[in-house]
Amino acid sequence: MKRLGSLKAYDMAWRQLKWSDNTHLPDIVEGLPRWTPSDSLVMYAKDHRHGTHLILHIPSKLREVHDAQQYFTLTSDLIYFSMVPSQDLVIALSNLGMILYRIRSLSSANEAHPLAQNTGIIPVEGHGLQFLDVFGDYLLDHTSITLATGVSFSQSVRNWKTGVTELTEARPSHGSYHRFIDDKHFIYVVNAQSAIGSDPRDPTCLRVVPFPNRNNSSTHTSYSFVLPDFMQEHLSVLSCTISGHPPDPRSTACFHNDPADGLLYLHTTVLAGDHQSEFDIDIPVRTLTTYLRAHPPGVVPWDAWGPAGTRVTQMPTRPRTKGRFVSGMRRVVWPALGDSEPRVTVLDYHPRRVARARVQKKDGDGWAVMDGASVSGLATGSHIGGLETWLPCIATEMPLPAALAASGVHYGIWMCDDGIVFIEYDPLSEPQTVLNTWVYTI
Repeated sequence: MKRLGSLKAYDMAWRQLKWSDNTHLPDIVEGLPRWTPSDSLVMYAKDHRHGTHLILHIPSKLREVHDAQQYFTLTSDLIYFSMVPSQDLVIALSNLGMILYRIRSLSSANEAHPLAQNTGIIPVEGHGLQFLDVFGDYLLDHTSITLATGVSFSQSVRNWKTGVTELTEARPSHGSYHRFIDDKHFIYVVNAQSAIGSDPRDPTCLRVVPFPNRNNSSTHTSYSFVLPDFMQEHLSVLSCTISGHPPDPRSTACFHNDPADGLLYLHTTVLAGDHQSEFDIDIPVRTLTTYLRAHPPGVVPWDAWGPAGTRVTQMPTRPRTKGRFVSGMRRVVWPALGDSEPRVTVLDYHPRRVARARVQKKDGDGWAVMDGASVSGLATGSHIGGLETWLPCIATEMPLPAALAASGVHYGIWMCDDGIVFIEYDPLSEPQTVLNTWVYTI
């Protein structure tokens, strides 16, 4: 009963943005933070020259999570790394004559992970390796290989425990922002209009690819979720975030988000002649996975999945803010340029929380249930005149920290399960230096 009471208080605190604490951390690190795919951890580069990093554990009184700091150091031969605290995992890339994955333990960052075979080393054929994502036992990456006929580009899914490559296929030149949506599928954005020599009738879409798939071809097994056709002229994905990783088993939290309750956020810029419009698209991962379970692969028209399962909103011009904008099924919306009193909005798409909010709604609560969205005045496509989407959400506003609002547009917003982290940084420094950090916790 205590856990249930804490969960209800936690959901209400998010609905009202009722903070239990806020902390100002001035000038603690060098370099912008890198978020980890876990509940409430954010990582900074503490000392770039010596490879030292700082992990902050964001606290929560309601989830019984205590604040803590953890330092770890990686060897100098590493060119990139990502970490997954829920599996005590560091995925590192090394380039000593050839590119290698080094699968390491977060608790002892320079030792092989105990579940990784072959001493945690996975050689990669080719060059130009770009690590993209990790989920469960799998890695997702891009590579390029120079052949006599030219350069070949591919995308691969690898098992980091065994080193086995589960799927390799040609990488589309017009695909971007590849991410896992669960332990069986990855997704990427297909902007057909950006591909050289592409058929102008090809739709811009979200392509979902299942794996493992040993036939090395996803042509006949993938799903193409078509986006509204007014977006076909140009699609600029500024953020594509999916939060759905399992919780850290070592966490003291008394409850966690369901890993299946992820949210995909896309930001698009649509060009029509001299006119430019910006749109936010919010897509619960369950919108996609529910369709996958019920239908065979193929092209999925927008009207078959989009209006009821997404929210498309036309947005004012905003600064290109850095950060992570999604946690679970919540997303933070940053303010427009020139707002006299800049405020951020938190949107919550969880269907049960939305249903409870409808019943409990009282005037003056400071939040509202939004029943879908309507976009009007469209200049292109079959939706000329308007587009409606019906996915409901809870919307709550809060002001930016006063010092941050007065400092200008160079700030970042990082969202986690237990609050929001605001970062002020110096855009002229290299690496970009953090000037101030504000941590607001539920």
